[in-house]
Amino acid sequence: MGDVMIEIGDAICPCCGAPLPIGVWPWCPHGHGASGVTRDEIPGGMYFENGFDQPTRFDSHSAHRKALAKRGLEIRAKWAGPEDRHLTRWASVDLEGATALVSRGAVMTPTQTARWPQATTPITVTDLGEIVTAKDLR
Repeated sequence: MGDVMIEIGDAICPCCGAPLPIGVWPWCPHGHGASGVTRDEIPGGMYFENGFDQPTRFDSHSAHRKALAKRGLEIRAKWAGPEDRHLTRWASVDLEGATALVSRGAVMTPTQTARWPQATTPITVTDLGEIVTAKDLR
């Protein structure tokens, strides 16, 4: 499962024989994945007006952030008033309620501690000396 190297020319999974087109996971079970990569470049560039004397063009998000940082500015959310639908004014947050909510994690009720009375039972771990896969457990 883990030690199989698939070369560019190979198009068949050595484990199950399934074809492996580009973009498919090379491990069983196969399927398409989503990339978590966020691109930095802006194709065709983009003009930004906020923070600059005149509209300025940038070809990447990092260049835009760097130019703002030179001026002592940053991209951030700002509360736009009582009609703002996206942000909440932090001055209106109930601090006593927030304190009570956060402190709940530190104190457990007796029923929560009694859910698993054998929590102190030692667990024995046996080293098999080899890698065990899901196929071995079937």
